[in-house]
Amino acid sequence: MTQLEINITKAQISSFNVQLSESKIVVFATITLLTEGNKRITDYTISSDHWQKENKFMLPLTMMEPIKNIMSQLEEIVVEHCKTQQKLIGV
Repeated sequence: MTQLEINITKAQISSFNVQLSESKIVVFATITLLTEGNKRITDYTISSDHWQKENKFMLPLTMMEPIKNIMSQLEEIVVEHCKTQQKLIGV
């Protein structure tokens, strides 16, 4: 097998997910590793509640309130969308 020299020089979040419960907020972030020429090498996911220490990160307390505010605004949009769609369903 021929060896390739691959230099990973960039990382960026490609997606994230927030799970809310009564007791805590859990955030998952998927990170894409890239070469200098922006070629994707791999992805991996870390979490604020991961069972493996190397895949766990601390979510700063200062992020809790903005996440809750976004969730509240998004909930209004989703509820309104659901109400609109229910009116379209024939009975």
